[in-house]
Amino acid sequence: MLAQTLDDTMLVDLVSDATAAPSMHNAQPWHFDYKRSSRTLALRADFDRAMPEADPSTRALHVGCGAALLNLRVSAAQHGLSMVTTLLPTPSDQALLASNQLSDSPQESRDAVLVGLHRAIRDRHTSRYPFDARAIPEDIRLLFADAARAEGADFSFLTPTHLETVLELIRDAEGYDRGDPAREAEQHHWTRDTQAEAPVDGVPDYSFGPRDASGRATTRDFAGTAVLAGRARVPFESRPQLA
Repeated sequence: MLAQTLDDTMLVDLVSDATAAPSMHNAQPWHFDYKRSSRTLALRADFDRAMPEADPSTRALHVGCGAALLNLRVSAAQHGLSMVTTLLPTPSDQALLASNQLSDSPQESRDAVLVGLHRAIRDRHTSRYPFDARAIPEDIRLLFADAARAEGADFSFLTPTHLETVLELIRDAEGYDRGDPAREAEQHHWTRDTQAEAPVDGVPDYSFGPRDASGRATTRDFAGTAVLAGRARVPFESRPQLA
């Protein structure tokens, strides 16, 4: 059985899934171009959405684009398409991150692991609320590591000593951000007052989450130094499980 014809409706589905990926401050720093003659979908970085204060090296921008590329792979597999990706195909064009050639493929050849991830695309979201203090079971930790290894990456949970070091760095960085007017202004640019505007990109105010009653949470506070009326203060977990 062959995949559906690669028409405009399917292209919209593919790009819609790709752009549901996470990105720093939900800036969505990507752009997609499709060449019908070669059935090639190019992923380009949108440097107009870069954050020179918080992400001066554009590392986070590229990580977000990588997440969009993974979503695109998942969506292509779900639609029964094969996709051949060439990373950085034109070295002189720094914005062109990946060229993806799409073709019909038999349903039987679909990557079952990628297909299994498709339902998670719409479920995934960032939570800025306290997490349960239960330890993540060892078998689940191993699944995380296996999934990363399949993508050529390493994944490990922080040891207690390393965790304390990282927590201190996070708290220092958060304090530094709040004391830097330029960083505060940049962060404010990427937040949305949902009573005044519909959130298309950026972080909507309803997802800021509560403040940590102890002031030691590792979650970035998108309210910055502002005071939001009626915002709750709640206890967060004392030893977050970071990886």
